[in-house]
Amino acid sequence: MNLKLLSKKHEVITIIVRDRFEENTAQLGNVNFTDPSSSQTFEGNINSSLVNQYIKDVQHNDHLLYDNLKKSGIEFIKIYTD
Repeated sequence: MNLKLLSKKHEVITIIVRDRFEENTAQLGNVNFTDPSSSQTFEGNINSSLVNQYIKDVQHNDHLLYDNLKKSGIEFIKIYTD
């Protein structure tokens, strides 16, 4: 959907819902996750370099999202789950 076109005819406000853990991920060490919907498993080591790269990726994606929303004339707010 073209949000820029939508925002020309309507007031559009985007609400970004974020858990604080997504932005402040901790080093977890060895983990084993299971996706309950597909039963797929992930085994790995969540170390400091992986966490740092993840945080950089989240910040970069947020920056791209904010720029896109601003260019489209769309207001936005970020709220946290707590």
